[in-house]
This record gives sequence, structure tokens and C-alpha cells, in this order.
Amino acid sequence: MRALSGASPLQLKELLGRGSCGSVYKAVWKGVPVAVKVIEHDDEELSSPGLSPLSSCAGLHAFSTDVGLSAGLATNALSTRAIEEELERGAQLNTRNLLAAGRAATEQCGGRTMTSSMATTRGSQALLEAAMSSAICHPNIVQTFDYQILDPSSSAGFFGAQGCRPNLNGLSGALQETRIIMEFCDGGTLEDAMHSGRFHGTDAQGRAVADMERVCLTLLDIVKAMEYLHLMRIFLKDLKPKNVLLASSKVDKRGFIAKVSDFGLSQLQPDKSPCNETTSTGVEAAGTVTHMAPEMIAHGVGSCASDVYSFAILAWELYAGRGAHSSLSKVQIMFGVASQDMRPEFPQPTPAWYRDLVSTCWSRDPRARPTFAEIKAILLREIAGVDKLQRDTCAQAP
Repeated sequence: MRALSGASPLQLKELLGRGSCGSVYKAVWKGVPVAVKVIEHDDEELSSPGLSPLSSCAGLHAFSTDVGLSAGLATNALSTRAIEEELERGAQLNTRNLLAAGRAATEQCGGRTMTSSMATTRGSQALLEAAMSSAICHPNIVQTFDYQILDPSSSAGFFGAQGCRPNLNGLSGALQETRIIMEFCDGGTLEDAMHSGRFHGTDAQGRAVADMERVCLTLLDIVKAMEYLHLMRIFLKDLKPKNVLLASSKVDKRGFIAKVSDFGLSQLQPDKSPCNETTSTGVEAAGTVTHMAPEMIAHGVGSCASDVYSFAILAWELYAGRGAHSSLSKVQIMFGVASQDMRPEFPQPTPAWYRDLVSTCWSRDPRARPTFAEIKAILLREIAGVDKLQRDTCAQAP
């Protein structure tokens, strides 16, 4: 995976979504359907004195194939344990290279730790996101295949008819684009699937009930991805259903697998520091208010434990089938979570083990929250119990 400059071989299709950090398009790249995140920025941003994103990120994408994994690894003949052991070895290898690149970026930025969420310009932030995501390879993380920096002098390098460039307020130089070419997930977002009722059925009385097996298997996908990121000391910062994508699978009983996406706000934890050690994050770039941990709201600091809080809100939403705090304003949510320990109320009935797990994950004290390895063990135990119940039921059937 390498950074390319100049004209793009992409065949651009429809717009899939737009956010504060860029737009995502469906496209065809080398004959394969892909998703492309486009981040527009001033070309002067990449030549600012004292900041060279390409050189500081060179170590990130240069080693990205060292792990020897692919996004389709989970479908081959390896056992689950063998896959997990290989992923852990890969995470340890990638962590060393990520930290080396982080140190180089720190030197470039006058001693300040340079991360995608702390980049001084939109262009450097885009490059750091691209380089970081291309260094990651896990079956439950959306794969980044490549990234490109478009030459502002080439009209063919821009979206729009006749190469017309969109007008961005506040950008004084020629417009550039950083394009992040990613795996296309045909199942849409977890948020859309959740709201469409794909994780709920009906009981004998016609009431909506959560499909616990489907819920737990999907949460397990997310937990495996987050465990891997934390092994690499990556603090994601913005875990939520909208940033989890679903990809069709012919081998999974659900018909899909879940994949974590979007590293636009991610932060690499410093070398030799625990992943749960808090670092300054800045509330403005900290993530989505509904999923933001109280320490991030109140003090502008966060850690990998803050991702666990975000996971708890996501897990509540998946079980409830609706968004958390949907009737409240951002100010009400921030005040309630940070000052009054406000959390969503569990629907009735909620399994006791599920309530206990989610409640522990959204503890006010980050140190009281479990790690994703611990969460994975709980989910695996409960999934095994569901499987045994189904086998026993089938065995007793006439």
C-alpha cells in the first residue's frame, strides 16, 4: 500500500454519505467495487513549514503488508485461535512501526505528538488518517487498499463535471484531494440495520424482542476489532453504529460480518504508555456526543477505556433498537453524562448478564471498565450457551 499522486484510475459512482471530515463515494478501482473517502484541503497545507505529513507517515504504509493477512482471512481454513494468534503477532509488529512513525511525526511537529485528531491542517489530518488505516489489517476492520493525493493542476483529478472544483470557505491555496480507497461493504451501516429491525423479532404476543444471538455475534465482531486496535495502541475515539459497516458473508449464519471503520479522529497512544492512560483529546475533536465518555466531556481527556464506554452505548442501542438520548439536545446530554451520571434506561426485559456487562462498560471511572479482551470472553461464553440451547432443542424435537 503506497501513496499515489496524479490522475486517479477510479471510476466514481454515487455519493454514499457526507460528514464533517469528508465525503464517501462508491467507486470502481482496478475492476473492484470500492468505497472512496474524499477529503478536500488547501494544497498549501501539505507544504507548511515544519510539517511534512508524507515523511512523518512514511513508516506507516511502508510496512503494511508485513503482517501477511488479508481482509478475507476469517474465511480460510485456519482455526479461529490460529487467526487470533496471527492477528496478535501482526498487531505487535504494526505497533512498533506505528510508534516509530509517531515519534518521527513528533519531531516534525516541534515535540508535540502528532495524531490524526491533532493535525494542524486538514491536509495533514487526511494523510495521517490514510496512513494509519492502511497499516491495519483485520477481518473486522474495513480494509484500506491505498490512498492518493490528487494534483491540483490536473482537472481530471477532481470530482465534478469538467473538473470543476468545489468552493471551500477559508481555503486560500489551490484545492487538493486526499482519497482513501477502502473496501466496499454492501450491507450499509449498523445504524441503518438497527433501525430497520434486523436485530429484532417478535414474541408470541407480537412484541419486539432482540435476537440475542445476532446481537451478540455482531458485538463480538466489533469487540475483536477493538481488541486488535488497542493492541496497536490506537484509541479510536468515535465508535458508534454509524461507523460500523456490514459486509455480506456466505459463511456466516447472519449473512454478514461487521467491520469497524473511520479513523478520522483516532489517536496513537505514546510509546511504552498503557493504552488506558489518559491523553488530552480536545472536546471539539473527541467524537460523537451521545457516545462520548464522561472524562472526555468534562476534562477533554480520554484513553482506550473511553472506547469501552462508547461500546457500551452502542451495545445498549443494538439491544434497544434505537439511538441513545435521542430526545435530548447535545448540551443536555453533555451535562447529564458528565455531571449527573446519566445513562440510557434498559428496556424490559433485559438479560441480567447483558445489563451487568453494559453497566460495567459505561462506569464513570475509566479504571472500572473492562478491557475488550475481557468483554470478548463474556460474549463467547454467552454465545456458547445459546448454541448449546439450540442444539439441545433440536435434539429433543420429534
